[in-house]
Amino acid sequence: MATLWDGVDPDWPALSVRQLAAHTAGIPHYQGRDADRGGIAYANAREAAGLVRGRALLSTPGERYHYSSWGYTLMSAVIEARAGQDFPDYVRAQVTGDLAIGVDGRYWEDPRWSRTYEFSDGRITAAPPHDSSYTWAGGGYSGTPSAVAEFGGRMMTGRIVPIERFHAMLEPARFNDGGEVRDQDYAIGLGWRTLVDLDGHRRAQHAGVTLGARSALVVWPDLPAAEQTAVSLLSNTLWVSAIEQSAAMLAAPHQAPPRGLVPGTCPLEASRYTGAFRGQPISGAATFAVEDGLCIGTLALDGDAKAWFDDFPQKDAPHLRLVGLDKRPGLSRAALVTPIGVYDLRAEADGWHRAAMGSESEMRVRFDGLPEDSR
Repeated sequence: MATLWDGVDPDWPALSVRQLAAHTAGIPHYQGRDADRGGIAYANAREAAGLVRGRALLSTPGERYHYSSWGYTLMSAVIEARAGQDFPDYVRAQVTGDLAIGVDGRYWEDPRWSRTYEFSDGRITAAPPHDSSYTWAGGGYSGTPSAVAEFGGRMMTGRIVPIERFHAMLEPARFNDGGEVRDQDYAIGLGWRTLVDLDGHRRAQHAGVTLGARSALVVWPDLPAAEQTAVSLLSNTLWVSAIEQSAAMLAAPHQAPPRGLVPGTCPLEASRYTGAFRGQPISGAATFAVEDGLCIGTLALDGDAKAWFDDFPQKDAPHLRLVGLDKRPGLSRAALVTPIGVYDLRAEADGWHRAAMGSESEMRVRFDGLPEDSR
């Protein structure tokens, strides 16, 4: 580690900035000793990096993937040492520029900015003060939604780093044995996660979580220039959904309709639905209407499905909403709006509509009252 920054831990084996960026350096994430983090203001990243000194690595550098915000604290200390200036000042000068993005307390003291909240015994309460200088690079920045989306757009168009360098950051990192670094459905790059979406397009993204807030930035870097999209979704309450999927669905109305969608009629005559959720049968009342040229549906929740959603901290919801994305209007594709996020619901050739809700969950529904030739 002495080759990166002499002040951290000389007892560690050699590791690289690339391994820190890809979470393969073996650095642990927050541990029990870090329960009180956020109570001290650090002058710079080099000072904060001292918090990691003396910790045992979880694995040999380059051997395994371990998500670690502490690794990004170390990486920001390296940047400070090489650049000769504090990390926030370097990022301001070289990366964010005029964008409304910065570290709390140094650039942003505007009373109009959102406060953060959390759930406590089913109630929404104000989140306590929290100084994030211990990990500016690992989750200590805030910004406006438009500024974060603009950052994504600038990355895709070469206005922050050259386009070829940005695409190199998206390439899957490699373990020592040459295997791709992956986590669940994602390939892990340098600061970015990528996957191939339902339409065969590479999607690059990253989500953030901190006390009282969640965030996501999602971009489609391989589409033609006129169709490239960057979308940000920020929440000032700590919720638990896959926020990347919700952000991707916000972009859907602004993108070209996917090819090969199965035609789906708006089931205006439907009164009930049946199906399965997380492998368990579901059913309930259903109503549909055309509003502002879109097919809008309401599915009543009951039984195991309702119990599953109600178990999350959000307010219990008696129903789910469907917002059709067809201009006909129809239900070839819809946003499935749930208490914990928005998911992509698509018609299938056998008459079912299906939404993947993470790697282990899905919902499949069928509506009554449809002519056989429209199913």
